Amino acid sequence: MKKIIFLVLLYLSCTSVQGQVSQLNSILDQVASDAPGTSNPTLGGSDTTNVVYEVVEIQPSPAGGMAGWNKYLSENLRYPPNAQRKGIEGTVIVAFVVNTDGTTTDIEILRSVGGGCDEEVIRIVKGSPKWTPGMQRGMPVRTRMRLPLRFMLGGTDTSRDSTEVSLNAVPLPPATDGQDSSQEGAALFFDLVDTPPSPVGGLGAWSRHLSENLAYPTSARMKGIQGTVLVSFIVNTDGTIEAIELVQGIGGGCDEEAIRTIKISPNWMPGMIKGKAVRTRMKIPIRFKLG
Repeated sequence: MKKIIFLVLLYLSCTSVQGQVSQLNSILDQVASDAPGTSNPTLGGSDTTNVVYEVVEIQPSPAGGMAGWNKYLSENLRYPPNAQRKGIEGTVIVAFVVNTDGTTTDIEILRSVGGGCDEEVIRIVKGSPKWTPGMQRGMPVRTRMRLPLRFMLGGTDTSRDSTEVSLNAVPLPPATDGQDSSQEGAALFFDLVDTPPSPVGGLGAWSRHLSENLAYPTSARMKGIQGTVLVSFIVNTDGTIEAIELVQGIGGGCDEEAIRTIKISPNWMPGMIKGKAVRTRMKIPIRFKLG
């Protein structure tokens, strides 16, 4: 009977979980010699300086960490006078690429509020201190980041006009016009958090779940299909999983099997920011290999 080998790598970026990253990388090294890349480069092809990665083993981080980023924003981000005069509030979502030298390029507004807020966000990202680049298998790579900046007016007291920032959060689903702040907050999920989500019971429990539930599809075995399925999902604040999506598939029933196995997985420990549970996006590659 053919042996099934599968690999799951949790992309964790915080220093508090570097031990788990090292453990997972050791597992990766045992089977990676003939493995295709699992980082979902958006431009495809080999790992070159032109490839932009959506998922990396170690996420980019701003100079000085989140504290340094917030300090930079507090000293440089300004509420545009035009937006103040017109009473414009809302959240600007910006995407950008952190290059291997830490510079930021390919800046794109994903959600606009107008009044000069979009331009201010672009200016801030373009002029930000160099980031620590994302890392994949020990090498710096170009990595796409997403960032929301919320502009809030303080009414007649202009001293209360403010900007609120959450690092690398994106809306799910897209906000509608007139959506209040509580609804918008509930729709946000985060890619980068202080403490990433983790399986209840740790990696041992997760490995047992996979070994007991993940099966190599008969169709894939018969056709000799091998490769890595990349799946993303949201870990809610109560540890439940939702919004499971296929990011990269290989066919032969492997995509559906990876999604099914994640769908029936036990609850996770949620991601944390400043001691508070937040909805966090995870991306996991599951490798199918015939042996």
